Amino acid sequence: MSKSNIETAQALTAEALGLNGDEWEVERCEFDVAREELSVFLNFTGQRSTCGSCGRRECKVYDTQTAKQWRHLNFLHCRTMLRAASHRVSCPSCGVRAAQLPWARQRSSYTLGFEYFVARLLGANRLPLSAVASLVDEPYARIRRLAAHYGKPS
Repeated sequence: MSKSNIETAQALTAEALGLNGDEWEVERCEFDVAREELSVFLNFTGQRSTCGSCGRRECKVYDTQTAKQWRHLNFLHCRTMLRAASHRVSCPSCGVRAAQLPWARQRSSYTLGFEYFVARLLGANRLPLSAVASLVDEPYARIRRLAAHYGKPS
C-alpha cells in the first residue's frame, strides 16, 4: 500500500472513531490473520485534555500511563481492538485524574460504540444476555455487567 493510501486509511479510521480533533491520531493499523483481529493503534499528540472526573477542558497533561485496549465494533467480521496509552491530567478542581477518552467511558474495556450496540441489542431487540454474549463473542459475565450499567435486566 502506498504512503498516501496508508494516510488516507488512517484519516478515515480517525474520522470513523470521531477523532477529528488535534489530540489523537491513528498511528497504525495491524491485522492478525490467524486471530482475525484488527488492531488500531492510537497516539495522543496534545498537551491538554479533559478531566475524566469533572469534565473540565484544557487540563494540562500530567503523565502517560501504560498501554490499554478497548473492544470496538467488528470491522468486516473481524474483531477490532483500539490500543493506546491513556494519560492523566492535572485538574485544578480534582487534582491528578485519568483523562476522559473520546471513545470510552472511565474504567471500561469497551468503546462507546460497542457498548451502545450491545445496549441496543438488549433493549430494542430484547435479546437474552446469553444470545448477545454469543453474538458479540464476549464472556457472559462481562455482558451482564455492561447490561447492569445501562439498566438492562439480566
